[in-house]
Parts: sequence; C-alpha cells; structure tokens
Amino acid sequence: MRRWPHMGSTFMALWAVAGGAAVGLGLARLSAELVLKAMPRRKRVK
Repeated sequence: MRRWPHMGSTFMALWAVAGGAAVGLGLARLSAELVLKAMPRRKRVK
C-alpha cells in the first residue's frame, strides 16, 4: 500500500474529528451521570 501525501492529512483530520467526538461523548456521558447522581431521587420514591 502506498501512502499518498494528501491522504496523510486527510487521515489525520479524520482521526482528529473521531477523537474529538469520542472525547465529547465521554465528557457528556460523565456530566450526565454526575447530574443524575446529584439530582434528588424524589421522582423514583413511591
């Protein structure tokens, strides 16, 4: 497989976007879990 010069920057951009999306989803999930834990569980109480 030959590595073309223009393909290198493209792959780097794709990796950057994928990494950014993964980090964003991870932070969003952690923040959501913290919010759910911080919220009072009055709704689930029967």
